[in-house]
Amino acid sequence: MSNMENRKTMSPILGSHLKQLRTTKGLKLAEVSNRSGLTPQIISLYERALRIPSTEALSKLAKVYDVEIKELIQIRELTVVDTVELLGDDAPPSLKNERNMIVHARSSSVSFLREDQADYVLKESDTPQWEVDGTPLSEEELKDAQDYIRSIRIMREMRKDK
Repeated sequence: MSNMENRKTMSPILGSHLKQLRTTKGLKLAEVSNRSGLTPQIISLYERALRIPSTEALSKLAKVYDVEIKELIQIRELTVVDTVELLGDDAPPSLKNERNMIVHARSSSVSFLREDQADYVLKESDTPQWEVDGTPLSEEELKDAQDYIRSIRIMREMRKDK
């Protein structure tokens, strides 16, 4: 299955929610774009469930829609899990890995990051060869891993604030 076919079958959970937030606020794509710094095209891809937004993009959208980032991250996680279930073996490896981390994080109290790692960002120059199951990770997979780590950090901060 090609990437475009995969994208057509992604779960619409988050996309529908983002579109509802925008329309409830009475905003056009261009207005959301101006306020968030994201392009109208990428916002449209998110809303049509053709692309899953990064946590950085979600943070920008949360500010525009005046909602808690935690809400959007939780819906993003549901979307990832649902998409992997919909696609099964055809799900992209990056989504499968993210789904496994989400399920693991929900089912255990294992800490993924230490406090002294809070500002660390994965860079290709820092890691000559990241592999999973003997297969080198692509730049997109490394970016997905960074996004997931950012979402964990945000959720931890929210737990501390309670």
